[in-house]
Amino acid sequence: IHNLERSMYNVFLEEVYFEEILTKTCVENMTLAPSNDALAGVERILAHEKGRDLILRKRMSTVVNKYDYIMLDCPPSLGLITINSLTFVKEVFIPLETKVLALNGLVTLINTVQVVKERLNHSLEVTGIIACRFDGRTNLSNEVFNQIKERFKDKVFDTIIKENTRLAECPISGKPITLYAPDSSGAIDYTNLAKEVVQREKLLH
Repeated sequence: IHNLERSMYNVFLEEVYFEEILTKTCVENMTLAPSNDALAGVERILAHEKGRDLILRKRMSTVVNKYDYIMLDCPPSLGLITINSLTFVKEVFIPLETKVLALNGLVTLINTVQVVKERLNHSLEVTGIIACRFDGRTNLSNEVFNQIKERFKDKVFDTIIKENTRLAECPISGKPITLYAPDSSGAIDYTNLAKEVVQREKLLH
């Protein structure tokens, strides 16, 4: 998203609270905290800042009880932004591409979650692992998924997000897959995933 007056960049670097940047979306009852490429510079700017790991927890304190779900979409790295997110949330959902290299990253991430849990956020738990970009036609996808399932058992969601052309296209439209191509297999997969998340939440709480 370009040409933003305020975004997550401002939340990290200024006395701007989360609710001040929220914007409505095309989805009913869903608001968005926008961000763009500027956020990439935050980690360098805050590298030596005291209390840098807890910025997001402070800035988001005013919205904790105002939403049924608050979801933070983190970059595929274990830098400052991801650590900040882990200090705020209670649950971690890990999307995992069914590729060999992704398995190594998964172990590193789970170890990081455990460190953050011990030091900064005792409520933190990995709720589930979501297999995505799955191609059932290849031996590799099937083998990697079986390894994930064997190692992490019930942590792995039953719903699998399959490789789908419509999913690859929809970010350009600025719409979620359920509006961009509601009859596509990608929309069906994500709808089923949402239902499974809600069901797991009921069992946990």
